[in-house]
Amino acid sequence: MVSICCSCVLSVDLVFHEKKKLLLRACGEFFLSEPQESQCLEQTYTDDLTGWSTETAADQTARVEAQATTHRLGQQLAEEQAARLKAESMAQAAQKESDDEIRKLREHLERAHRENEEFRKQAESGKCVIL
Repeated sequence: MVSICCSCVLSVDLVFHEKKKLLLRACGEFFLSEPQESQCLEQTYTDDLTGWSTETAADQTARVEAQATTHRLGQQLAEEQAARLKAESMAQAAQKESDDEIRKLREHLERAHRENEEFRKQAESGKCVIL
């Protein structure tokens, strides 16, 4: 003897009635007579069993796998794009630092050339170069 709790029976009963409503809506009728309702439910049930749906279990598996692969590839693409943007940002920051350093070195070199030129002129004029 199998014992079933009341909540299980109620939940199965609710699921059945909800599915029944959906099936009736699929038939396009909301208010059917009892024989029409029964015929609609039987036809829908028969159609489900005979493969009325053109999607087979293999097709469903392939579709689910394709969706999972698409989702995984989308995530991978997003991660790679984020990594590329981060690398580009880091490269731009490094380029800016390099440009700043080059500018400072050029300024320092120009200053050294000017000072050298001034010292050379002072040496040629005979003035004391040592302070």
